[in-house]
Amino acid sequence: MLPTDIQPIASPKCEFDLCDDTVVKGRYCKKHFNIAKAQLKADQAQDNLKILEKIYTHVTVKSVKGCHIWQGQPNEKGYGRSTVNGVRMYVHRIVYERTRGVVDFGKMLHHKCGNRLCVNPEHIEVVSHLEHGKKHLSWRGK
Repeated sequence: MLPTDIQPIASPKCEFDLCDDTVVKGRYCKKHFNIAKAQLKADQAQDNLKILEKIYTHVTVKSVKGCHIWQGQPNEKGYGRSTVNGVRMYVHRIVYERTRGVVDFGKMLHHKCGNRLCVNPEHIEVVSHLEHGKKHLSWRGK
Protein backbone atom coordinates (compact mmCIF):
# COMPACT_ATOMS: atom_id res chain seq x y z
CA MET A 1 0.00 0.00 0.00
CA LEU A 2 1.22 3.51 -0.90
CA PRO A 3 1.86 6.05 1.81
CA THR A 4 -0.83 8.76 1.86
CA ASP A 5 1.62 11.46 0.73
CA ILE A 6 2.45 9.54 -2.49
CA GLN A 7 0.00 10.27 -5.30
CA PRO A 8 0.12 9.39 -8.99
CA ILE A 9 0.69 12.25 -11.40
CA ALA A 10 -2.62 13.67 -12.54
CA SER A 11 -3.29 14.30 -16.22
CA PRO A 12 -2.70 17.95 -17.05
CA LYS A 13 -5.83 20.09 -17.13
CA CYS A 14 -6.85 22.61 -19.76
CA GLU A 15 -5.55 26.12 -19.05
CA PHE A 16 -8.70 27.75 -20.43
CA ASP A 17 -10.65 29.57 -17.69
CA LEU A 18 -12.96 27.29 -15.70
CA CYS A 19 -12.20 24.18 -17.78
CA ASP A 20 -11.08 20.97 -16.10
CA ASP A 21 -10.90 18.79 -19.23
CA THR A 22 -7.72 16.84 -19.91
CA VAL A 23 -5.13 18.45 -22.18
CA VAL A 24 -5.07 17.05 -25.71
CA LYS A 25 -3.07 19.66 -27.67
CA GLY A 26 -0.41 21.86 -26.09
CA ARG A 27 -1.97 23.43 -23.01
CA TYR A 28 -5.64 23.07 -23.95
CA CYS A 29 -8.37 20.48 -24.26
CA LYS A 30 -9.65 19.64 -27.72
CA LYS A 31 -12.61 22.02 -27.34
CA HIS A 32 -10.49 25.04 -26.37
CA PHE A 33 -7.45 24.46 -28.59
CA ASN A 34 -8.98 26.19 -31.64
CA ILE A 35 -10.38 29.02 -29.50
CA ALA A 36 -6.95 29.67 -27.99
CA LYS A 37 -5.37 29.50 -31.43
CA ALA A 38 -7.84 32.11 -32.75
CA GLN A 39 -7.22 34.41 -29.76
CA LEU A 40 -3.48 34.14 -30.24
CA LYS A 41 -3.91 34.91 -33.93
CA ALA A 42 -5.93 38.05 -33.10
CA ASP A 43 -3.33 39.14 -30.54
CA GLN A 44 -0.57 38.66 -33.09
CA ALA A 45 -2.32 40.43 -35.98
CA GLN A 46 -0.45 43.70 -35.46
CA ASP A 47 2.91 41.91 -35.10
CA ASN A 48 2.14 39.88 -38.21
CA LEU A 49 1.49 43.05 -40.20
CA LYS A 50 4.85 44.50 -39.14
CA ILE A 51 6.63 41.25 -40.04
CA LEU A 52 4.93 41.04 -43.44
CA GLU A 53 5.76 44.69 -44.19
CA LYS A 54 9.42 43.99 -43.36
CA ILE A 55 9.47 40.85 -45.56
CA TYR A 56 7.79 42.59 -48.49
CA THR A 57 10.47 45.30 -48.59
CA HIS A 58 12.60 42.46 -50.03
CA VAL A 59 9.97 41.06 -52.44
CA THR A 60 9.22 41.81 -56.09
CA VAL A 61 5.80 40.88 -57.47
CA LYS A 62 5.95 39.28 -60.93
CA SER A 63 2.66 40.00 -62.69
CA VAL A 64 2.92 37.30 -65.38
CA LYS A 65 2.77 34.28 -63.05
CA GLY A 66 1.76 36.14 -59.91
CA CYS A 67 4.86 35.05 -58.00
CA HIS A 68 6.09 37.22 -55.13
CA ILE A 69 9.86 36.72 -55.44
CA TRP A 70 12.16 37.03 -52.43
CA GLN A 71 15.11 39.25 -53.44
CA GLY A 72 17.36 38.34 -50.54
CA GLN A 73 20.17 35.82 -50.80
CA PRO A 74 18.83 32.25 -51.12
CA ASN A 75 20.30 29.46 -49.01
CA GLU A 76 22.14 26.45 -50.48
CA LYS A 77 18.81 24.76 -51.31
CA GLY A 78 17.43 27.83 -53.11
CA TYR A 79 15.01 29.03 -50.41
CA GLY A 80 14.81 32.54 -48.96
CA ARG A 81 15.46 32.83 -45.23
CA SER A 82 14.85 35.57 -42.68
CA THR A 83 14.86 35.97 -38.92
CA VAL A 84 11.69 36.59 -36.92
CA ASN A 85 11.90 37.04 -33.15
CA GLY A 86 15.40 35.58 -33.15
CA VAL A 87 14.42 32.45 -35.11
CA ARG A 88 15.78 31.84 -38.64
CA MET A 89 12.97 30.59 -40.89
CA TYR A 90 12.09 30.06 -44.53
CA VAL A 91 10.50 33.26 -45.85
CA HIS A 92 7.65 31.41 -47.60
CA ARG A 93 6.73 29.77 -44.27
CA ILE A 94 6.80 33.14 -42.47
CA VAL A 95 4.42 34.66 -45.02
CA TYR A 96 2.19 31.57 -45.21
CA GLU A 97 1.78 31.23 -41.44
CA ARG A 98 1.11 34.93 -40.98
CA THR A 99 -1.57 34.99 -43.67
CA ARG A 100 -3.09 31.48 -43.49
CA GLY A 101 -2.25 30.14 -40.03
CA VAL A 102 0.20 27.73 -38.46
CA VAL A 103 1.04 24.60 -40.42
CA ASP A 104 0.11 21.46 -38.50
CA PHE A 105 2.86 19.20 -37.20
CA GLY A 106 3.90 16.61 -39.78
CA LYS A 107 2.88 18.78 -42.74
CA MET A 108 5.04 20.64 -45.26
CA LEU A 109 4.63 23.62 -47.55
CA HIS A 110 4.77 22.99 -51.30
CA HIS A 111 5.32 25.66 -53.98
CA LYS A 112 2.63 24.97 -56.60
CA CYS A 113 4.43 27.40 -58.95
CA GLY A 114 7.72 25.51 -58.58
CA ASN A 115 9.66 28.65 -57.56
CA ARG A 116 11.37 28.20 -54.20
CA LEU A 117 11.83 31.97 -53.84
CA CYS A 118 8.10 32.64 -54.25
CA VAL A 119 6.37 33.79 -51.05
CA ASN A 120 2.87 34.28 -52.52
CA PRO A 121 0.59 32.31 -50.15
CA GLU A 122 -1.73 31.59 -53.11
CA HIS A 123 1.13 29.61 -54.68
CA ILE A 124 1.80 27.54 -51.55
CA GLU A 125 -0.15 24.54 -50.31
CA VAL A 126 0.06 22.38 -47.19
CA VAL A 127 0.87 18.75 -47.97
CA SER A 128 2.09 15.63 -46.18
CA HIS A 129 5.68 14.45 -46.61
CA LEU A 130 4.43 11.65 -48.87
CA GLU A 131 2.37 14.02 -51.06
CA HIS A 132 5.34 16.40 -51.30
CA GLY A 133 7.62 13.62 -52.49
CA LYS A 134 5.09 12.48 -55.10
CA LYS A 135 4.67 16.02 -56.44
CA HIS A 136 8.42 16.41 -56.88
CA LEU A 137 8.75 13.02 -58.56
CA SER A 138 6.00 13.98 -61.03
CA TRP A 139 7.86 17.23 -61.85
CA ARG A 140 10.98 15.25 -62.66
CA GLY A 141 9.03 12.96 -64.97
CA LYS A 142 9.67 9.79 -62.96
